[in-house]
Amino acid sequence: MYKKNITLEELNELELKKDHLIENFKKQLTLFDDEIYKLDKMKDCFAVYKNSYSLIQAYKKSEDKTQFKQENYSKFKQYDIAKRNMSYLKKQYSITDESSLYAKVSMLKQDRNIFYGNLGKNAEKQREIQREMQHQEQVKKRQQQKKQDIER
Repeated sequence: MYKKNITLEELNELELKKDHLIENFKKQLTLFDDEIYKLDKMKDCFAVYKNSYSLIQAYKKSEDKTQFKQENYSKFKQYDIAKRNMSYLKKQYSITDESSLYAKVSMLKQDRNIFYGNLGKNAEKQREIQREMQHQEQVKKRQQQKKQDIER
């Protein structure tokens, strides 16, 4: 920074921009992580829905549907959650099968890893800037010391 004749104000401005950029990276990473977590929780919805076929057929054939639902409450709850998740995936992501869901999660993880890599590069640049700032401060202190010595 000293070699490029950058003032302290410009250096502080650069540091603020850098901090803002890193904060934006962190927010984006959080969004990626949240979305991946949410989709990971839905991974089994297709299998649960498929395995519920016999439950629904038995329900349709039962004479006392209310009693059947009460006896199989947990299975119906899993079925309803799976159905809701499948509907959400279809509306939000146009995902209609398990392989598409896995592909989406994989793509999000790759994007997140790219962002993590970029954040690491920014952290290295931040360390370089801090070293340059320290160097510039040392040079200024030396110059001030020389001025004081000359004045004496």
